Amino acid sequence: MKLDSLQSFCTADTKLMDLQNRVNTLLAAEVGASEDRSSEAQRLLTETKNALAAELPAVQKLADLLRTKGDGLCTPTTPSSN
Repeated sequence: MKLDSLQSFCTADTKLMDLQNRVNTLLAAEVGASEDRSSEAQRLLTETKNALAAELPAVQKLADLLRTKGDGLCTPTTPSSN
């Protein structure tokens, strides 16, 4: 079975965590924004943050599986952040 098409998932967990950090930074910046814009933006950012958090365990599991059992697909091997 060819696994080459899955290579992008080798680092998907770290990329997803980077995106979470960016959303958290934006959420923190919304604290000082105007109330109308802030409430809508904060709602959308919070929904995004929650959706990313829900997906992270599955993405981490897939990345870890590819790193450990992917027959060198994810070289160099990087440790999972579990």
